[in-house]
Amino acid sequence: MDGQQNRKVVGIVTVVFTVISLIVLFNVSALIGGFLYLLAFSFSLHQLKSKVGYEESFSIMSFVKNISKDNFWEEGIFTIIVILIPLIIIIAIYRWIFVDTAREVNAIYNNL
Repeated sequence: MDGQQNRKVVGIVTVVFTVISLIVLFNVSALIGGFLYLLAFSFSLHQLKSKVGYEESFSIMSFVKNISKDNFWEEGIFTIIVILIPLIIIIAIYRWIFVDTAREVNAIYNNL
């Protein structure tokens, strides 16, 4: 298996792990789902930094180049996962504070 094929397989596995973490985030526990997404984020960032020619500065042109059809599974999917981290953290914190807390309070109330 060559390097490009290997990165494609790693990209697919990362997408599956990310989807699982989002399902956990929305259906099971925001704290656990957020933590799992952070693992996918760190793995994606590592994959991007290990690529030859990685640029630390972010620009719209580098984003478009990374998510292009030819480059999507080698870099694009990792770029999208990294870019979405602020949104996922906001959703996880909201769900953890409000939704999970309300669920716990409701469970305690129903047990009384």
